[in-house]
Amino acid sequence: MAVGARFTIQKSRTIGTSERPRTYHLAREVGEVRAPVARFAIAIENALRRNDAEKGGEAEWRKLSLLDGFEGIEDEIRELAVEIGRRDARRVKAEVADVGAWSAILFDLARRRVCRS
Repeated sequence: MAVGARFTIQKSRTIGTSERPRTYHLAREVGEVRAPVARFAIAIENALRRNDAEKGGEAEWRKLSLLDGFEGIEDEIRELAVEIGRRDARRVKAEVADVGAWSAILFDLARRRVCRS
């Protein structure tokens, strides 16, 4: 994804058997994305991917409650406060991305619950 460029959000679904899966994409044009927003989205995705192996990824976060998601954000904000106090810009960015990752998880949880009701 080019920073500051037009891009498309794609959603993939795999259907069929495990031996012969087929993947299709649903896309929606988003339009111009601000460079800081695009960089932050990339940082969030990287934070989520770093945690996938350890925490089970999207399939596991979907089992969480909205309160679990909120508490995840609170924990990361506490970690962010520590790094801000240390004045380490690299660690601050990493913790902000972690807050963003938990925010994305909570957003997804809330979206799914609204869609179900």
